[in-house]
Amino acid sequence: MDLESVTKIIISVILIYFIKNVYGAVIGMILGFMAGLLVGGVFIKRIFLTKRKSSNIQGIYSYSWPAMILFSALIIMFSMDIIIAKALFSPEVVGQYAVASMLGKMIFFGTNGIGKAMFPISSETKGNEKKRKILKKSLLIIGFLCFFALLVFLIFPELLINILFGSKYLEIAGIIFYSGLAYSILSITNLLVLHKLAQDKIKMPYFMFMFIILGIALLLVFKQSLKNFALALIMGNVLMLIGSFFIRSKK
Repeated sequence: MDLESVTKIIISVILIYFIKNVYGAVIGMILGFMAGLLVGGVFIKRIFLTKRKSSNIQGIYSYSWPAMILFSALIIMFSMDIIIAKALFSPEVVGQYAVASMLGKMIFFGTNGIGKAMFPISSETKGNEKKRKILKKSLLIIGFLCFFALLVFLIFPELLINILFGSKYLEIAGIIFYSGLAYSILSITNLLVLHKLAQDKIKMPYFMFMFIILGIALLLVFKQSLKNFALALIMGNVLMLIGSFFIRSKK
């Protein structure tokens, strides 16, 4: 995944410099994905060479259904701010908010790999105490990464925006910290959800949608300004974090 990301950036920058249009970025994305796919295939080639064996998959669907519900809830929470902003604000304001939202989501994408690495390790680990230690280490890493990113958002907002998006978006320098905080909270929620899934079958996964509805209501109410809207997003993600404690193992 790291190779894929780095390859995308390097190739995209080179092609945009020479081609001087958006197709350079598109080609860079495709080639970066192919690079990651090829290297990933090297590490799992033994799976393709292994002979097939019969396996007991009883209960897989009862596990997949809660997982699908929970991931759907996280995806909705991840995307709904832009959708609602588009319905509430003018195109110019939506464009500005999209930049702030994208910067916040960079924190989520940057920490998402921690949860992906924790999930299989926690799933195969025996004993609740060992699972809790893995969760604590993962939370510590994500907490450090989020803290560092938020510190940059707080101290160098204008520099960050100017480098990544240009000077015309400097007006939203005052809200990118709030967007970053909102998606930092969502990163922690995502980790907790993955930890619950790794423990066992989940009870009451649909309960998360109640908190999504509350989050949507907050965004619809606090629409007076982008700052209020971003603060409402923080409150909505706090509710999602609280909701993650209501889903629990059946055991």
